[in-house]
This record gives sequence, C-alpha cells and structure tokens, in this order.
Amino acid sequence: MKKGFFTAKQAREKLGVARNTWDRWEAKGKLPRPRIHPMNRYRLYSDEDLSKIKLIIEEASGQKRGAKMNIINGEVKYLIPAKKITPALWDVLKKECRRSYKKIQQRIAEVGSERVTIGFDKDLRPVCEQVRF
Repeated sequence: MKKGFFTAKQAREKLGVARNTWDRWEAKGKLPRPRIHPMNRYRLYSDEDLSKIKLIIEEASGQKRGAKMNIINGEVKYLIPAKKITPALWDVLKKECRRSYKKIQQRIAEVGSERVTIGFDKDLRPVCEQVRF
C-alpha cells in the first residue's frame, strides 16, 4: 500500500467512526469516492480524503453552527470558521479553487481569520463567505 493512503478500516479507526456509520455514509454518497487497490480491491482513502471526512464528522456531531450566509453558487453543506481550516484543506482549496482561495485569503487579511466563516458545497468548493463584526 502506498504511503499516505488508508484502507477503509484504517481510516475508520483513525477518525473514530463506527463501521455501520461509515457504511451508511458511503451508501448515501457522503464520503469521497475511494481509490480501489488493483490487486486486492481494498478501498483506499488519501490524507486529503480524511480531511474531507473530518468535516462530515463535525457536521454529523453538530459541532458546526453558524449564521445564515449569502449563497453565491450552489448549496452550502459545510460551514467552517477560517481559523479551523486544516492545512490539508487549504491545499485542496489552493489546487481546485484558485480564484476563491485568493478572495478568501484577501478577506482574512482584511478582517482576521477569527471573523471569517466559509461555506462549502458537498464537493468542498467554497460557495460563500460571512464576516462577523
């Protein structure tokens, strides 16, 4: 197995998610699509995938609450305070959403990360932002 990839069992154990819950989320399409090992057909999740799954866990446990936001494009699935975004998620934003990433970084530079909340769609693309005053 390549370094940086985890089987479904390893990922569940690392994140503390029960097997039934994991299987239910997978069946509903909430989890990122895993890579399939060509030899043994194990489902493999990357570090980046685990960062996305952590957001799903936070949402399910009700840890993320926020005010209503103006939706720019798409539907908001996750609300994340900018100061709680992991380095791995910043890397995903930088790679996949360069324009949004720059706008978010400008907003954070203006008002500080403690006051910025970012809304993401189901594919973790930023769709809106909110600044608390």
